Amino acid sequence: MPQVRMRTLTDDEQALARAKLRDKTLSVRVWERYRIISELASGRRASEVADRVGCHLTVVYDWLHRFNDSGFASF
Repeated sequence: MPQVRMRTLTDDEQALARAKLRDKTLSVRVWERYRIISELASGRRASEVADRVGCHLTVVYDWLHRFNDSGFASF
């Protein structure tokens, strides 16, 4: 499988992700999206993130591509 790289999060994106992961009012789906990106940003492999979050590997890659294209705007 080809290596897909995640772009670097800006300081504002890092702060937003931390805030969203603490937000108890988010839907589970949206919260998982932020968690996927946070786990990838911390250096974990996509397969490891899928196991930790409890989703399929293709979901991780899908949100990785969306994040790389448009940041958190698509969440």
